Amino acid sequence: MAQGLRPCLPDGVRWEPAEPTRHHQTACARGSSAPPRAPPPHGRAGTASCASPRPNSPPCSRDHGVLRSSADALLSPILSSPFQAMSQHPGSWGPKILFKAIALLLVVALIEQAGAAKAHARGHGGHGRRQTDEMLKTKIVIAPSTQSGPFLEGHDVGPMNPHSYRPNEFFANDLVFEGLVAWDPDTPKPGIDGIRGTPDDSVVASLASSWKIESMDDGKMKITFQLTPDVTFHDGEKWDAAAAKINFDHIMGGKTRSRGGFHDWYGLAAAMESWRDVDSMTFEVVFAHYYEPALRELSVIRPFRMSSPKALPSIDQGYISCNDFKKNAPRIHGLKGGGYPDNPIPGKDILTCSGVSAPIGTGPYKVVDKLVVKRDATGTTLSSRSLPANKFNASCWQGGCGGNCALTCKCVSASESGYTSTSPDCVMSDEFVSEVRFEKFDGHRSNPRFDQVIIRAYKNQQAISDAMLDGSLDMMYGVGAISPSTLIRLATQEGGSLVAHRASHVINTRAIVLNSLSPALDTPAKRKLVMSKIDRQPLIDGELAEEKPAEALFDPEMPYCDVPNLKSIKDLADSAPIAPITDITSLGRPLRFIYKVDVPHEQIIASKIISDLYTSGIQVEPIVLAKDDYNAAMNSWLGPDWEARTGDDARVTNSSTGPTPATYCTTSPPVNPDTGTGCVSFDLAYSETWGPPYDPTSKLFDMTYEWGSGEADAVATSNLLSKTADEFKTEVRGLSKIAGDAARQAAYDSLLTTLHEEAVFLPLTRKKNVAIINSSRVAGFQFGSSEFDMPIAAMYPASDESYQFPVGGIIGIVVGVLTLFGLAGALGYLIVREKRGKPAFSALMQNDNQDAANTAV
Repeated sequence: MAQGLRPCLPDGVRWEPAEPTRHHQTACARGSSAPPRAPPPHGRAGTASCASPRPNSPPCSRDHGVLRSSADALLSPILSSPFQAMSQHPGSWGPKILFKAIALLLVVALIEQAGAAKAHARGHGGHGRRQTDEMLKTKIVIAPSTQSGPFLEGHDVGPMNPHSYRPNEFFANDLVFEGLVAWDPDTPKPGIDGIRGTPDDSVVASLASSWKIESMDDGKMKITFQLTPDVTFHDGEKWDAAAAKINFDHIMGGKTRSRGGFHDWYGLAAAMESWRDVDSMTFEVVFAHYYEPALRELSVIRPFRMSSPKALPSIDQGYISCNDFKKNAPRIHGLKGGGYPDNPIPGKDILTCSGVSAPIGTGPYKVVDKLVVKRDATGTTLSSRSLPANKFNASCWQGGCGGNCALTCKCVSASESGYTSTSPDCVMSDEFVSEVRFEKFDGHRSNPRFDQVIIRAYKNQQAISDAMLDGSLDMMYGVGAISPSTLIRLATQEGGSLVAHRASHVINTRAIVLNSLSPALDTPAKRKLVMSKIDRQPLIDGELAEEKPAEALFDPEMPYCDVPNLKSIKDLADSAPIAPITDITSLGRPLRFIYKVDVPHEQIIASKIISDLYTSGIQVEPIVLAKDDYNAAMNSWLGPDWEARTGDDARVTNSSTGPTPATYCTTSPPVNPDTGTGCVSFDLAYSETWGPPYDPTSKLFDMTYEWGSGEADAVATSNLLSKTADEFKTEVRGLSKIAGDAARQAAYDSLLTTLHEEAVFLPLTRKKNVAIINSSRVAGFQFGSSEFDMPIAAMYPASDESYQFPVGGIIGIVVGVLTLFGLAGALGYLIVREKRGKPAFSALMQNDNQDAANTAV
């Protein structure tokens, strides 16, 4: 070290390169000889402290840089050792240099490790987000799959209301909110009750630590939950039975269940009769009858997830937590549709949807804000702003909507058509949500390791792929976010850190729905004809090769779905009767095929099916819709009252001249008409089952939903040959009431066989989830149990692994260092003996006398 140069060390030994940067300028780097400022608290990034200079010493030199100064600072006390005494002797340079080299290697290793930590903690650039304190936080940047495909610019996560539906996204709500129980198919059966094949198989504890199912004398069923202790909401509110009760009150619409019918897409809400807090940590739910799937259905992501009571509106003042519009205003529950909003339902409380004040749950992560960006036509960012979580609800109420449309989180400016609000919280039509930021909830029982989770929106699939390659994106998650070609391209990058993962378990079934209400497909014979013209094998061998071929709608691994003696799809399509192709072509119009935009696999599948049918002489018109338009089109058959099985439904009618087919929609995209009768929006539709824990029970129930589920299968099963719509509804809704296992399985066998032989569903493959991660930054990867469940709390920064040397490695390092020190000490000992004239070894000397004697001889 130069004479008088004082050592400089950044706080927390956070090493920097020799050339100081804007974020790291020490007193030494500035060349100042003045005493340095005191180090700030907490080792804040961008600051450093220096040791006080010796009297009359020159200022520390910028040329040495922080790296050399810091290394010498660490070595100085080490070199002040007995070996320094040897440096005063001319021959002692060997051990000194050897020792210093060893120490320097150790310091360099420490520097590199600390530098790697800082590089990772700095996170990733992009989007100009928070570059100061947060640089030290570990974060993971994710491009997830949504119900609409990849999370793209223009998409949103909605108000993140745990009790409502779209535009809330499953993946976002699942990070923040928890339910009484959770679903985990990997958990060894037989569940908490200890009996295999019972309703709690694969159901695990969450906000309830245990439960007991009891049959009551009056035929009802009761589940008593013991709640998990020592749990708090993100705002500090305590989780207890009172919190559970107030959440159930809001979900169901108070004591009169004014909103219960809104959740009738599955049987749970209809079967639930009452709920109460027995004591502070005991919660009880009573069902009107035996209801077999109760625990499975309580485990799903919505609507029975728990919000902080402080975030809920006051039921006593006439408000509940839902986010719904009707007739251009927040929806009022407890009113009849006819004469709405002035027609109360006797015995029902009148409650108005108000939303939640903020998305506050008990989950491993709490949502912080959305980054809202405005760009010009060239892609240049004009402005950006942070929308805090406590403004999510207000921003999503500003859009408004007419009739019975979905909540929107967009609004338009006063100069545009459809102006609704000038609220500063509103996301305007020329803005989009660029990021959604979450922070870990300290103290959560899962102990999440990433400090932050950033959900980032991208322009398109190519932009997501580019971000993975340039290192600004850590993970693409979900089969809807990754096209087959993207998966292959990124997974086969040579020399990179990108790793592709494919789940071993099935998440749901891909299928083509053939609409029984369509004039072109209103008999099994016509539907089997279409099936026979579609060759699934190239898809199964090509784009969907990594998935499992399907021969029935539901995976046989799902409860009750291993149905015996079902025909293969080929045998079904070839079985009589099969209609002649003229029964379809004579209608004089192409088949309408609806699928969703921005979902790569759907586009590939649709293209193949359209090609096959066109080659067979059947014309097909593709109708490609956004997710919300797709859902609206699926409900167009309900008619103006939006209620199934009423006089204004689209339906086949009988007259003296024979059946009159239902009429097709004339609007594009297809919508429910305001007057007259409903209309048929599609002949063919791409669809998927919902996977565990929904399949098959909840998915079948949804086919009978009275108010239109937004799914293709409800209308497609409304005109079966073998059952009337009412018979189908009664049979489906009776499945879960059957207490006997054998009788229940027989009922499922019969119903699933009927659906199969009606040829309403053409199954393709069993879908498996996929993901791509940057393995240099993400470790501990695993898939969730359902398509949109991302178990981020189980993952951790890859840098954590780099600091955790194996025990054997540590022992080897210690032994090696001690060995080197021993050799250095031995060498020093020999040199010192030599200098003192007492060498440890005598020099080899020639015996001249003996040589002379030998010569004489």
